[in-house]
Amino acid sequence: ASALPTITEAVIIDGSSEPDFAGTPVVELSGAAAGTDADTTHGLVLGSGSSGSTIKGLVINRFAGSAIQVDSGSGNNLITGNYLGTDTSGLVDLGNGKWGIDFKFSGGNNVVGGTTAALRNVIGGNEYGGIALNGAAVTGNLVLGNYIGVGSDGSTALGNGSVSYAYGGVLILGGATVRIGGVVAGEGNVITNGNGDGVRVQGGTAAILGNRIFGNSELGIDLAADGVTTNDAGDADTGPNNLQNYPEIGSVVSTGGNTTVTGTLRSNASTTYRLEFFSSPSGDASGHGAGQTWLGATTVTTDAAGNATFSATFSGIVVSAGYVVSATATVDLGGGSHGATSEFAANRAVNTDARLTAAQDTYIDLTNPTLNYGASGNLVVDYSGGSIGDIRALLQFDLGSLPGTTTIASATLQMMATGITGAATNINVYQLTESWVEGSGSGTAGAANWTERQPGTAW
Repeated sequence: ASALPTITEAVIIDGSSEPDFAGTPVVELSGAAAGTDADTTHGLVLGSGSSGSTIKGLVINRFAGSAIQVDSGSGNNLITGNYLGTDTSGLVDLGNGKWGIDFKFSGGNNVVGGTTAALRNVIGGNEYGGIALNGAAVTGNLVLGNYIGVGSDGSTALGNGSVSYAYGGVLILGGATVRIGGVVAGEGNVITNGNGDGVRVQGGTAAILGNRIFGNSELGIDLAADGVTTNDAGDADTGPNNLQNYPEIGSVVSTGGNTTVTGTLRSNASTTYRLEFFSSPSGDASGHGAGQTWLGATTVTTDAAGNATFSATFSGIVVSAGYVVSATATVDLGGGSHGATSEFAANRAVNTDARLTAAQDTYIDLTNPTLNYGASGNLVVDYSGGSIGDIRALLQFDLGSLPGTTTIASATLQMMATGITGAATNINVYQLTESWVEGSGSGTAGAANWTERQPGTAW
C-alpha cells in the first residue's frame, strides 16, 4: 500500500453519498500501511490546480503525515463533515502523524466546517496539532463549527498535539489570515484538550469569535507564542494580531438571574471593538482564561486616548459563585467584518452579592462654585486643595431594587480610573445625609454645585 496521488484538478469527494451513510462518516481512509515518511504520506493532498474542491464525509486516520494537506496553488476548498484522526465512531484516537488539516502555503478562501452538526469536522488525536494555516497566500479562510480536540459526542477527550509537537488546536503563522468561529449561531468551534495552545497566532491575523476554548495545556489564545502578552499603553506594540490588548475586568456580579461584567479596554484610539465574555469553573494556570462557556458580547468604541469603559449585563444568565469570567477584544471593522482578537483577559472571580449602579452622579468644583456637571461623561476628583479636595464626586444609589427585608451588612464602592495625574493616593468616601439633584449642566450654571444641593437650596 502507498499514499494516494496528489489531486491536481477540482474534485468532489463525498463520502456521504455512500448508501450506508446515516448522518456520520463511514468511508475510511487508513494510512496504517501507507508508509512512514511524514513529509509525503498524507491521507489526501490538494495540489496545484485543485482549487474549488470539496472533501466531505470521510474518516481519515493513521497516516504518517497529515489527514489532509492543501498545497500551493489550491484554494477556495470546502472541507466539511469529516472525522480526521479518529475511528468511524469519532470517539477513538487513531491520530495522524502531523496535522488534521495542513494549509501549507496554499491558496486562500478555504472553509473548514460549517454551522450545522452535519457540516462539523471532528479533528482529534493528531500528533502535531489540529489545523495549521501557514503562508502569506493563505488568506480569507474560515474555520467554523468544528470539534477540535473532542470526539463526535462533544465530550470525549481527543486532544491534538504531543509532548514533542505541542501545537495544540489551531496554529496560524507565516502571514496567514483566518476567522475562527464567528457571530452567527453555529459558527463557534470547540477547541479543547490540546497539548499546547488552543489557538496560537504565531504570525498573521486571526479573528477568534464565539468559540469555546478551554482545557488546553497552555494558553487558550496565545499571540506570538510567548505566553501571556501584557497590555501596553496605547496598544502601540506590533506583532501577530498586532498584539491586541485584552479587556481589564473590574467586577463580575451574578445575582437576580442576571450577570453583569464591568471594566475597561485600553487600546487604539477611536476604534470599535467587540468584547466577548466567557465563564469557567476554574481558571487556567496562567490566570488568563479559559473560555468554557460563552456568556455574550458587547461593543465599545474607544475615545481619543484609546480608553473605553464597559458594563455588560447578560439577562437570564447565572454564573455560580467561585467561577471565573474572562473576556477577549476583537477589532470591529464594520459591516459584519472583524480583525485581530486579543488573548484572554485576566480572570475575575464571580461575586453573587447584589450590585447597584449609581442613579445620579456628578461632581462639584470649589473654583467654579455655581457650575453644574451633571451631563459630564466622567467624574472628576481633585485632592490637591484642602484636606478633602476642591473637586468632589457625588454618587447616589437607589436601594429600591433590594427586597424590603434586606440587611446591608457591608458595601464596596468600585470606580474605574481612566486617567490619574500625579502620585496615586487614597480617596476618602463620605455619606451625604441631604438629597441633591444631579442636574444637566456641562460646566454651565445649575445645581447641584458647590454652593447648592438643588436649585435655590444651599447645602
